[in-house]
Amino acid sequence: MSPNTLAPNDILTDDNYFMWEFNARMTLARKDLLDHVLIKPEPAVLRENPGWKVADMKALAVLVKLLSPTYQCMVRECESAFEAWEVLKTFFAKKNLHNRVQLRKELHEFVMETGASLMDHLLKFDELCLKLGAAGDSMDDDEKIVLLLGSLSSEYDDMVRIIEAHSNVTLLDAKEMLRREYDTLQKRDKKETAFKAHAQRNEPRRFQSNRGHRGQEENRDRYQTSRKGKAYANKKLVSVAALTARGVLVQFKRDQAVLISDDVTVAVIKRVGKLFAWNVKQHITLEAHKAESSGAINDTSGLWHARLGHVSTKKIMQAMKSCDARSVILQEVKLKQVDHLRLYTPILWDL
Repeated sequence: MSPNTLAPNDILTDDNYFMWEFNARMTLARKDLLDHVLIKPEPAVLRENPGWKVADMKALAVLVKLLSPTYQCMVRECESAFEAWEVLKTFFAKKNLHNRVQLRKELHEFVMETGASLMDHLLKFDELCLKLGAAGDSMDDDEKIVLLLGSLSSEYDDMVRIIEAHSNVTLLDAKEMLRREYDTLQKRDKKETAFKAHAQRNEPRRFQSNRGHRGQEENRDRYQTSRKGKAYANKKLVSVAALTARGVLVQFKRDQAVLISDDVTVAVIKRVGKLFAWNVKQHITLEAHKAESSGAINDTSGLWHARLGHVSTKKIMQAMKSCDARSVILQEVKLKQVDHLRLYTPILWDL
């Protein structure tokens, strides 16, 4: 950035007088012209020192360049830098009771919104304090600390208690402690945002028609696929990643795992050792039930292992014993008869 480039608060606007006033004094001080706006010269001094008049015109020119066109009109008739400075000061910093009451009311109603920037909040707070001081109502640091802590959002309650516990805390110390807490909250929010972005998955894809029709068919069942007109339960559709991708939340706790879909608990899976054994109970048609009771269909019960790592055979057999061995499922059922989830029993997740 060029040294001659002006910052936003270098130009006087409607609501930045106190920031501008400080920057203007620094600009005049760099040019050794600050005395021309702070000290009113006597006429005798002006007559004895012709160089003062030249320097005063330079100070007035610098001051006018720092004004927006609206406020340049206010100082058009001023003949000295001191006169222009006083005109602006009188206009923006009125010392009357009404102004002090309004600023006090604004300061007591000043509240930080949840999730807002702490640095912006501190800047606005300091500006209100400057306005109040310019209006003739000064405050000590203790009162400023009380108002500042009372204006913070609930995110900073813990830090507020820590500051209140200290007996000798200056306003600068309180701001520094709050700034550190703000940095900590920002880092925590970034980690949570990154975790949420990593955990999200795309919407479940629709199954492509295998009959040559254009477009896509609706997914008949969120957990099954079809082949040659017959339905098969897909083992890949019951893994933790697949369940998460389809909007099913899997929460692993100390002694159980909970499956939640659309804020409704779908299943509670008990823990056996280091495994979570999901004993899924099937529903079969009347014809399949008759065939099973007559012994025409072989027992195809088995164990599905949704992998989170390697599970030994011993652990799997131990989990099998804890489940109901009689619950089985038929792999081949006509597509029109399938209207719900069909799985082997049980399904295991290991930690």
